[in-house]
Amino acid sequence: MKRLYRLIIPIVSVLLLAFSCQEKPETSIEEGLTLKTPEVSHSAGNQFLTVSAEGEWTLDVRGVEETDAVPDWVRIRRGVAGEDVCSITGSGNDNVLLIWTANPGAESRSCRVVLTTSKGRYATMLTQATSAFKSDRVCGWLELPKVETDASHYFVSRDMTVGTRKSRNYAFLLDTDAKISLWVAYPLNRGLIGSGSRHFSGTTYWANTIDPKVPIEYQAVTERPFRGYQRGHQIPSADRLTSDPNFTTFYGTNMTPQLGELNAESWATLESMVRNWSNQFDTLYVVTGADIAGSSKTVKDNAGKSVTVPVGYFKALLGYKKSMTIADTKDNGGFAAIAFYFEHRSYENSSSAVMAQSMSVDALEKKLGYDFFPNLEQATSASTAAAVEASVSSWWK
Repeated sequence: MKRLYRLIIPIVSVLLLAFSCQEKPETSIEEGLTLKTPEVSHSAGNQFLTVSAEGEWTLDVRGVEETDAVPDWVRIRRGVAGEDVCSITGSGNDNVLLIWTANPGAESRSCRVVLTTSKGRYATMLTQATSAFKSDRVCGWLELPKVETDASHYFVSRDMTVGTRKSRNYAFLLDTDAKISLWVAYPLNRGLIGSGSRHFSGTTYWANTIDPKVPIEYQAVTERPFRGYQRGHQIPSADRLTSDPNFTTFYGTNMTPQLGELNAESWATLESMVRNWSNQFDTLYVVTGADIAGSSKTVKDNAGKSVTVPVGYFKALLGYKKSMTIADTKDNGGFAAIAFYFEHRSYENSSSAVMAQSMSVDALEKKLGYDFFPNLEQATSASTAAAVEASVSSWWK
């Protein structure tokens, strides 16, 4: 008998193990709703909403709150030729078309889509942006070029706080067709740079690149790099080291698709030179820009939008020294200026090669068709402003 038990026990164990290793049939699914793009632009559009359910279900469009009226700007439809309704029924897994009209209002709007099954209720939110995008008021700041806005060019400025002092951070002219800023202008000195760490690839910074002052459809989404290009800052991260101002330099409105052999080489050298110069002036007024005239190249951003690839990059610098002890400031009311233009390609990475791309502000204006530092006349005189923009002191070299 003991021998029989010894034979039976291993056999039973093997049978139990065999049954336990068999794949069990699926008896339920994870129910819910999947909406690929929960935040959409102000334009009319549509996208598929995926329903996951085991049995019969009802799908409803509702307001954000239970007491809100059914929104009239979004509807659901089964199939291409189906009827646009605010409630449908179905069974099992399905794809339903979610359709919305253009938002003409001054504020964004949201709604819920609610799935009800025998097991419970599941909801997803759709938010539509506003089309009310207006340029900010243009001030008489010395760093600003002449600002010209229209239906596709918007002027945007932002402030910052360094310590307890509130001041202007930077301003830019956004081209909503190109999805980049044509220029970014800002004042620079030790106090405005502040203190902190220069961030290159911190996940918190690159994960929050949407400029809150600009509708998402008008800016490049740059959480991940452009294919074939680096995310080139216009106002460098190192020019605003205090935490919050530094964060704003990572917004997509401050980025352009820039070749790494320029961005990380001679262009980075120029940026470092500019910071060193700013330490010697009371304030250095900087305009950094991207030249897109004649550009035929585009690259996709993270959201699939086409972003224009610049054909060149430029800087225009206006320095002020109250003591008039550097450059040609003694002859020009404390001011001195210089400009640079780089084609979008690689250069020898040296200070001498960078200086070979220098020119007067007048020469850069002639090349680009811009009017840099138009407010300088009010700070000095028309004749002095003309002299500053026409000459380049050997001090810069």
